Amino acid sequence: MSIGKIWSQVECVNVRVQGNIEIFLNGLQTITIMAVGATMIIAGTLDIGLLIGSNILAARALQGTSKYAKASEFLKQRDQAVGEIINYVKSK
Repeated sequence: MSIGKIWSQVECVNVRVQGNIEIFLNGLQTITIMAVGATMIIAGTLDIGLLIGSNILAARALQGTSKYAKASEFLKQRDQAVGEIINYVKSK
């Protein structure tokens, strides 16, 4: 196997792992917010509408950070590709 094929397989695994981590964090965040919110609702210090709104806002906040993480990965790939092009041009 060539190094390029191995590298593409590693990148594919990284994307899958990153997606699984993102799903896990979203689920964990939702469970935490709902659990804490449910206890606050029972205690009478929180309204159901506020709990739903808090969950939506938290999900959107986490969505922004995951987009940044994905963008940084694409930027690394772009930098690597530009480096390979420059090395190729220098060798000619």
